[in-house]
Amino acid sequence: MAASIGPQDVVSMTKTTPTASHSGWATKQDWTSHQALIGELYRTKTLAEVMDHMARQHGFRATEKMYKTRIKQWGLDKKNKANEMRAIVRKKKQLGDQGMSTAFRVRGQLVDYVDVVRYWERKGVRIDDVIAQRSNSKTPEAVDFFVSLPSPTRTPESMTVPERILVSIRDYCKGSFETGTWVVTNPRKNCETTKVQEDPLAHLSALHTQSSLACKLFAGNQFEEAGQTLVSATSEIERILLAEHPDTLQCLFTTLASIFRQRRYEIALAILRQFSALAEILVGEGHPLRCICGSLASIHPSQFEDIIARCNRSASDQFENFLGPMNWSTLLSRIFLIKGVDLYSDMSYKASQLQGLLRKCEATLGFRDPRTFEIRISLVWYYYRKSDHVEAIRLGWDIVAYARHVHSSLYSTNLLTGGLWLVAASQYALGETDSAEAYLREAIDIRLSEIGPYDDFAVHCLVILEEWLVEKGQLNSAAEVRKRWKDTIPECTMTAERIRSALGVL
Repeated sequence: MAASIGPQDVVSMTKTTPTASHSGWATKQDWTSHQALIGELYRTKTLAEVMDHMARQHGFRATEKMYKTRIKQWGLDKKNKANEMRAIVRKKKQLGDQGMSTAFRVRGQLVDYVDVVRYWERKGVRIDDVIAQRSNSKTPEAVDFFVSLPSPTRTPESMTVPERILVSIRDYCKGSFETGTWVVTNPRKNCETTKVQEDPLAHLSALHTQSSLACKLFAGNQFEEAGQTLVSATSEIERILLAEHPDTLQCLFTTLASIFRQRRYEIALAILRQFSALAEILVGEGHPLRCICGSLASIHPSQFEDIIARCNRSASDQFENFLGPMNWSTLLSRIFLIKGVDLYSDMSYKASQLQGLLRKCEATLGFRDPRTFEIRISLVWYYYRKSDHVEAIRLGWDIVAYARHVHSSLYSTNLLTGGLWLVAASQYALGETDSAEAYLREAIDIRLSEIGPYDDFAVHCLVILEEWLVEKGQLNSAAEVRKRWKDTIPECTMTAERIRSALGVL
């Protein structure tokens, strides 16, 4: 096969003299002389585009069937093949168990492991079933792989469980930045993952919101709905693991802390076990995410809160070490820390911490910087939580006003509905129930209109609205709202008894 050429070579060849046989069709010699060019074009273009380019620029005349025959002979076929996808899954598992981070190419093209997982999903095959299938076949020639920097090394077994977790967090953050899994393009924007193109924050948000809703439903003895919601929450874990977003650890720690505060340790344990089991399959046994979640699942409940607090603080410190104190991701990590770590602190102490962070941002970044406003938004929640409802309402309206000037439609929707929820909840606490209901309904309608019928935040608000209506004695309206939010919970075949038994609530 001819040596590969670069894009600059392709450009220089776009004006070659047309060649063809007397019949007008490309000859064997024409195919040979243009093989490298066709191969390079086909890496980034569709077959139709390649054919058009070759005909116009080179007078190269061939049918689609001729092209497909040559492409197959040259090993350039883009279609994924089962034996290749199977080899990638097994090799990733094998090397991941050794603590190595691996990238794959098929016919010279980088392959995103997320696409490999989707390939098997479309076929209705689970990744762990692919791994379990015995095979002595060699890795196909079209598949090659390379190991970048090793995944953070596995911690010594001689360490205590908390020590192992903290070392894994440190090494995971360090390894993610050094290998380019996490990148920073703008200090005013969040640090991003290079593993997926889709927005992984939606999956992290869904895990947190649905887990919290499941706890609320369990507390109300609505076991079947709670179980369905929890199943929906844990279904997000696979996408979260494949994305490895920088917010993953602290969002997980904050979610676990919130669940534990509601005395639902069995739910926290179920989430950790699911994370650990899926991480072993998707990223390897030696990967830090599996080690962290597996170790947390082994902790006695009496130690859980303290260790989660230390984990969250460690993750936050790593971001400041790598990115500096005023980077958006660092500031968000500090918000996570204050929200989820200081479990023994009262609301006034947490609010004072946020006020201190806000003063630093105002002095360093200015009042109008979005990072400053993000701190201010978090502060409003603590005014609400410590029952300073008048101040929460005032600042809630500030959020609503600010949201109308934000260009990003999704961010604007989140700000607007979050502000309306704060205003509504604070008004309800002050006894202004009618206006509170009106603003909560407005927030719900906006979410359902802008995001869709299965929005987690909208469902959470509907559950709260149902409680308010029951308290006001409006039982028919409450029943209508209940039907509305129940219709948004995905169907689940688990019975209430199986859900209770599985989670240990009986």
